Amino acid sequence: MAKSKNTRKSKISKKAKLRILLFFIIFGGIIGSLSYSFFSNVNKIVSIKKEKQVLNDRIEELTDEEKEFLEETAQLMLKYPTIPCNDCKYCMPCPYGLDIPAILLHYNRCVNEGNVPENGQDENYAKARRAFLIGYDRSVPKLRQASHCIGCNQCVSHCPQNIDIPKELHRIDQFVEQLKQGTL
Repeated sequence: MAKSKNTRKSKISKKAKLRILLFFIIFGGIIGSLSYSFFSNVNKIVSIKKEKQVLNDRIEELTDEEKEFLEETAQLMLKYPTIPCNDCKYCMPCPYGLDIPAILLHYNRCVNEGNVPENGQDENYAKARRAFLIGYDRSVPKLRQASHCIGCNQCVSHCPQNIDIPKELHRIDQFVEQLKQGTL
Protein backbone atom coordinates (compact mmCIF):
# COMPACT_ATOMS: atom_id res chain seq x y z
CA MET A 1 0.00 0.00 0.00
CA ALA A 2 2.79 2.44 0.86
CA LYS A 3 4.43 1.73 -2.47
CA SER A 4 1.32 2.72 -4.47
CA LYS A 5 0.99 5.97 -2.49
CA ASN A 6 4.61 6.83 -3.31
CA THR A 7 4.05 5.99 -6.97
CA ARG A 8 0.94 8.18 -7.09
CA LYS A 9 2.71 10.97 -5.27
CA SER A 10 5.64 10.89 -7.71
CA LYS A 11 3.26 10.99 -10.73
CA ILE A 12 1.47 14.05 -9.36
CA SER A 13 4.80 15.65 -8.64
CA LYS A 14 6.01 14.91 -12.17
CA LYS A 15 2.84 16.42 -13.69
CA ALA A 16 3.32 19.53 -11.59
CA LYS A 17 6.92 19.75 -12.76
CA LEU A 18 5.79 19.38 -16.37
CA ARG A 19 3.31 22.23 -15.97
CA ILE A 20 6.03 24.45 -14.51
CA LEU A 21 8.33 23.50 -17.37
CA LEU A 22 5.57 24.32 -19.83
CA PHE A 23 5.00 27.69 -18.18
CA PHE A 24 8.68 28.51 -18.70
CA ILE A 25 8.56 27.49 -22.33
CA ILE A 26 5.32 29.25 -23.30
CA PHE A 27 5.53 32.38 -21.21
CA GLY A 28 9.28 33.01 -21.36
CA GLY A 29 10.06 32.16 -17.77
CA ILE A 30 8.62 34.82 -15.51
CA ILE A 31 10.58 33.35 -12.62
CA GLY A 32 13.77 33.53 -14.65
CA SER A 33 12.98 37.08 -15.70
CA LEU A 34 12.39 38.12 -12.11
CA SER A 35 15.44 36.36 -10.72
CA TYR A 36 17.70 38.02 -13.29
CA SER A 37 16.18 41.47 -12.91
CA PHE A 38 19.13 42.72 -10.86
CA PHE A 39 21.72 41.90 -13.52
CA SER A 40 22.65 43.92 -16.58
CA ASN A 41 20.70 43.41 -19.81
CA VAL A 42 23.54 41.38 -21.31
CA ASN A 43 23.62 39.02 -18.35
CA LYS A 44 19.83 38.70 -18.49
CA ILE A 45 19.86 37.65 -22.12
CA VAL A 46 22.74 35.19 -21.71
CA SER A 47 21.22 33.66 -18.57
CA ILE A 48 17.75 33.31 -20.03
CA LYS A 49 19.17 31.73 -23.19
CA LYS A 50 21.08 29.20 -21.03
CA GLU A 51 17.90 28.54 -19.03
CA LYS A 52 15.93 27.92 -22.23
CA GLN A 53 18.61 25.52 -23.47
CA VAL A 54 18.36 23.52 -20.23
CA LEU A 55 14.58 23.39 -20.67
CA ASN A 56 14.92 22.28 -24.29
CA ASP A 57 17.36 19.54 -23.21
CA ARG A 58 14.86 18.35 -20.60
CA ILE A 59 12.07 18.17 -23.16
CA GLU A 60 14.21 15.79 -25.20
CA GLU A 61 14.23 13.45 -22.16
CA LEU A 62 10.42 13.27 -21.87
CA THR A 63 8.41 10.21 -22.83
CA ASP A 64 5.81 10.43 -25.60
CA GLU A 65 3.06 10.36 -22.95
CA GLU A 66 4.64 13.27 -21.10
CA LYS A 67 5.07 15.25 -24.33
CA GLU A 68 1.40 14.61 -25.18
CA PHE A 69 0.40 15.83 -21.71
CA LEU A 70 2.49 18.97 -22.22
CA GLU A 71 0.93 19.59 -25.62
CA GLU A 72 -2.62 19.25 -24.24
CA THR A 73 -1.80 21.61 -21.37
CA ALA A 74 -0.17 24.10 -23.76
CA GLN A 75 -3.24 24.12 -26.01
CA LEU A 76 -5.49 24.82 -23.01
CA MET A 77 -3.22 27.63 -21.84
CA LEU A 78 -3.10 29.23 -25.28
CA LYS A 79 -6.92 29.28 -25.51
CA TYR A 80 -7.16 31.32 -22.32
CA PRO A 81 -7.95 34.94 -23.33
CA THR A 82 -5.23 36.68 -21.32
CA ILE A 83 -2.36 38.62 -22.89
CA PRO A 84 0.88 36.68 -22.28
CA CYS A 85 2.67 39.55 -20.50
CA ASN A 86 4.92 38.38 -17.69
CA ASP A 87 5.62 41.89 -16.33
CA CYS A 88 9.31 41.80 -17.31
CA LYS A 89 9.13 45.54 -18.08
CA TYR A 90 11.48 45.24 -21.08
CA CYS A 91 8.94 47.38 -22.98
CA MET A 92 9.58 50.25 -20.59
CA PRO A 93 10.08 53.11 -20.54
CA CYS A 94 7.46 54.07 -23.07
CA PRO A 95 8.47 57.32 -24.82
CA TYR A 96 4.89 58.55 -24.36
CA GLY A 97 4.70 57.70 -20.67
CA LEU A 98 2.32 54.74 -20.81
CA ASP A 99 2.55 52.13 -18.06
CA ILE A 100 2.34 49.20 -20.48
CA PRO A 101 2.78 46.37 -17.94
CA ALA A 102 0.18 47.86 -15.56
CA ILE A 103 -2.37 48.14 -18.40
CA LEU A 104 -1.84 44.56 -19.56
CA LEU A 105 -1.76 43.17 -16.01
CA HIS A 106 -4.99 44.95 -15.09
CA TYR A 107 -6.69 43.50 -18.15
CA ASN A 108 -5.39 40.00 -17.34
CA ARG A 109 -6.44 40.30 -13.70
CA CYS A 110 -9.96 41.27 -14.80
CA VAL A 111 -10.10 38.33 -17.22
CA ASN A 112 -9.06 35.98 -14.41
CA GLU A 113 -11.64 37.47 -12.03
CA GLY A 114 -14.46 37.41 -14.58
CA ASN A 115 -14.64 41.20 -14.88
CA VAL A 116 -14.41 41.42 -18.67
CA PRO A 117 -18.00 41.25 -19.91
CA GLU A 118 -18.50 40.15 -23.50
CA ASN A 119 -21.60 42.30 -23.97
CA GLY A 120 -24.21 44.33 -22.14
CA GLN A 121 -26.46 41.29 -21.81
CA ASP A 122 -24.05 39.43 -19.51
CA GLU A 123 -25.59 38.54 -16.18
CA ASN A 124 -22.94 40.39 -14.16
CA TYR A 125 -22.36 43.19 -16.69
CA ALA A 126 -22.90 46.14 -14.30
CA LYS A 127 -20.68 44.66 -11.60
CA ALA A 128 -17.93 43.64 -14.05
CA ARG A 129 -18.08 47.01 -15.84
CA ARG A 130 -17.73 48.90 -12.57
CA ALA A 131 -14.91 46.64 -11.31
CA PHE A 132 -12.97 46.97 -14.57
CA LEU A 133 -13.26 50.75 -14.88
CA ILE A 134 -12.64 51.60 -11.23
CA GLY A 135 -9.75 49.14 -11.07
CA TYR A 136 -8.26 50.56 -14.28
CA ASP A 137 -8.30 54.12 -12.97
CA ARG A 138 -6.78 52.97 -9.67
CA SER A 139 -4.13 50.76 -11.28
CA VAL A 140 -3.06 53.06 -14.10
CA PRO A 141 -2.99 56.88 -13.83
CA LYS A 142 -5.06 58.58 -16.58
CA LEU A 143 -2.04 59.97 -18.45
CA ARG A 144 -0.43 56.50 -18.53
CA GLN A 145 -3.47 54.60 -19.89
CA ALA A 146 -3.86 52.84 -23.24
CA SER A 147 -5.68 55.78 -24.83
CA HIS A 148 -2.36 57.64 -25.05
CA CYS A 149 -0.64 55.01 -27.23
CA ILE A 150 0.22 56.47 -30.64
CA GLY A 151 1.42 53.15 -32.10
CA CYS A 152 5.11 54.10 -32.39
CA ASN A 153 6.01 50.38 -31.97
CA GLN A 154 9.18 51.13 -29.95
CA CYS A 155 8.04 48.64 -27.30
CA VAL A 156 7.42 45.74 -29.68
CA SER A 157 11.04 44.83 -30.41
CA HIS A 158 11.81 44.64 -26.69
CA CYS A 159 9.00 42.22 -25.78
CA PRO A 160 10.33 38.68 -25.20
CA GLN A 161 6.75 37.37 -25.58
CA ASN A 162 6.42 38.91 -29.06
CA ILE A 163 3.21 40.66 -28.05
CA ASP A 164 1.93 43.19 -30.56
CA ILE A 165 1.72 45.73 -27.74
CA PRO A 166 0.22 48.67 -29.69
CA LYS A 167 -2.49 46.36 -31.08
CA GLU A 168 -3.34 45.05 -27.59
CA LEU A 169 -3.33 48.57 -26.11
CA HIS A 170 -5.64 49.78 -28.88
CA ARG A 171 -7.96 46.81 -28.26
CA ILE A 172 -8.00 47.51 -24.51
CA ASP A 173 -8.61 51.23 -25.13
CA GLN A 174 -11.58 50.42 -27.40
CA PHE A 175 -12.93 48.05 -24.74
CA VAL A 176 -12.56 50.74 -22.03
CA GLU A 177 -14.35 53.32 -24.21
CA GLN A 178 -17.20 50.92 -24.88
CA LEU A 179 -17.51 50.23 -21.16
CA LYS A 180 -17.50 53.97 -20.36
CA GLN A 181 -20.16 54.72 -22.97
CA GLY A 182 -22.21 51.62 -22.18
CA THR A 183 -22.09 50.47 -25.81
CA LEU A 184 -20.57 47.03 -25.30
